Amino acid sequence: MGLAAVLSSTQAHQGIVLKEHGRTEIYGVSSPQNPIQHWKILDCLIGLESSGDGEAVGDNGLARNVLQFHEQTFNSFKSRYGLHRLEWDNAWHQIILADKMLEEDMDNITHWTPYLKCV
Repeated sequence: MGLAAVLSSTQAHQGIVLKEHGRTEIYGVSSPQNPIQHWKILDCLIGLESSGDGEAVGDNGLARNVLQFHEQTFNSFKSRYGLHRLEWDNAWHQIILADKMLEEDMDNITHWTPYLKCV
C-alpha cells in the first residue's frame, strides 16, 4: 500500500500543504510501513526549502520538490540505503529519504542550507 493510500485528514501533521501533481494533500502520515521519525525537523525544512510546494524548483533547476534535493544527492543516498524504488521528483519519496538520512546521522541535516533554523 502506498503512502497516498493511507492518507486521512485525521492523520494530518501540522500544516504544510503539499502540492504534488496539481492536487493538494496534507502530509504527515506515519504509516506502519514507513514511519516518519523526524516530522518536526522535516516540517521546518520543507517550509523553508519549498513552502510545501511539490513542484518547487531551485538552484538553477538542480533542486526539486519539497525538500529541494539535487538529483545526484538523492540518488547517492537512496543507493546507500538500498531504496532503489524511490524517485527524485516525488515529494513522499523525498520525505522518506530525508527521514532515513536523519535517522542514520543527524549531521546529514547539513545537506539543507537553512538547517540551523530547524534544530
